[in-house]
Amino acid sequence: MLTPDGYPVQLARFGPGRVAGGAQVQAQLDVHVEAPAQVALWALRSRDKGPEAMAEAAKAARAHQRTELEERLGFLGSLGSNAPFIGLLGTVVGIIKAFHDLALSNSGGGARVVMAGISEALVATAMGLFVAIPAVLAFNYFQRRIRTLLASADALVHRILAEVRPELAAHAARPESGDGAPADRQTQLRLGGVAP
Repeated sequence: MLTPDGYPVQLARFGPGRVAGGAQVQAQLDVHVEAPAQVALWALRSRDKGPEAMAEAAKAARAHQRTELEERLGFLGSLGSNAPFIGLLGTVVGIIKAFHDLALSNSGGGARVVMAGISEALVATAMGLFVAIPAVLAFNYFQRRIRTLLASADALVHRILAEVRPELAAHAARPESGDGAPADRQTQLRLGGVAP
């Protein structure tokens, strides 16, 4: 069964000693290349070290995924923000050329000379906007998509940790034998018990 994001619902049963659930979910997540699955996989690979290690691994994976996802967005953002200025530069150059042509014109058709130069200048402005508007729209779309993917990754990791923490606490509190003896030797020594 999958969540609405397409990730396995059986995210419980990952803690140390519960390899079946964790390995099964890890195998299912291995086929996903999206950021949420990759962040969850990094966390799951640290499940034997405890929830704190899982959280740190997820944090590192999230930073790595963010860097990879935003790698080419800088170009798109620069294109969207600088294309209007390039168009404006074309406009200024076109207006300067129009007035220069007007000054060199000896005939009485000065208005036509200026209009031709201004129309070329406005074409430069339109081309700058023609490039900038789609670039800004694409930049905003991908930024929003990255935020959504990383939020989904955070939610998936929090869900995994929410399932792991109680299980680890129950596993640590669970006696090894039916007589109520603590499960490990360190606990026995701290409580003043004698090892069997």
